[in-house]
Amino acid sequence: TLQAWMRMCKAKSAYAQQRNAAVKIQCLERQRAALFVLESLKIQKRRKKELSATKIQALVRGSIARARFDVFVVKVVMIQAWIRCIVAQKERATSLNAATMIQS
Repeated sequence: TLQAWMRMCKAKSAYAQQRNAAVKIQCLERQRAALFVLESLKIQKRRKKELSATKIQALVRGSIARARFDVFVVKVVMIQAWIRCIVAQKERATSLNAATMIQS
């Protein structure tokens, strides 16, 4: 009958609307999950950058400290060489004075 056919059409329409709503909900859930994954990847990437920046800063600080220590060592070696030079000049002067005294 016409009424039965109209009820069937309404039921099909309601079912189709429910199915479409379910599909839309699934799509939204997938989009939300994808956005969550994307956001977590961005956070991981940012953390990696921060970690690598921290490592680079530590390496730079370490190399600056090593360079300062190397400069300090060079200065100490130069001072030691200067002292040896003065001692050698003093010994030469002493031996020269002794030789002069022996000659006279």
